[in-house]
Amino acid sequence: MLQRKVLKVEGSNFVASAIWEQGPEGWTCIEADTTLAWLKGRSDVGVGWFMQRKGWQYSWDIVDSNQTILAT
Repeated sequence: MLQRKVLKVEGSNFVASAIWEQGPEGWTCIEADTTLAWLKGRSDVGVGWFMQRKGWQYSWDIVDSNQTILAT
């Protein structure tokens, strides 16, 4: 079963999200809003630390097989 999760980010002047997919080597960003486009192809390792350092609010949500976002 394909596993995906969504990163929701809120900065002082933007709201954006990115979609992550779990593969054999961990989580990889497969799609992102323009503001977070630099995340595409990257691992999720260190993302939380970076968001905190920037002072951005963020949350992770699980995406089920029907592509419905479930709050965690």
